[in-house]
Amino acid sequence: MAQQRPVRWITLTTARLAYEDERTQLRMDYTEAVLIITRTMCDQQGRMLEATEVKVPANRFEIGHGAELADDPHALFTPEELASEGIALII
Repeated sequence: MAQQRPVRWITLTTARLAYEDERTQLRMDYTEAVLIITRTMCDQQGRMLEATEVKVPANRFEIGHGAELADDPHALFTPEELASEGIALII
């Protein structure tokens, strides 16, 4: 069995006006901003193992980190519990 080594997650959040193709796909007005969340998993040497990019209309979503929002920073929530709080995307 392979030994698992610790990884590090880096999350970068930016916003900008949406490009035309993004506006079409996301059904956005030309004056709306797009929120871009990029999450990268790196190994101990800093090499990228995986990257995920999510683009959403900035006026319809917000970002929160579970450990900062929860009363118990180690609490794990089900998708149903999160949906009842209006949280639709977990990164």
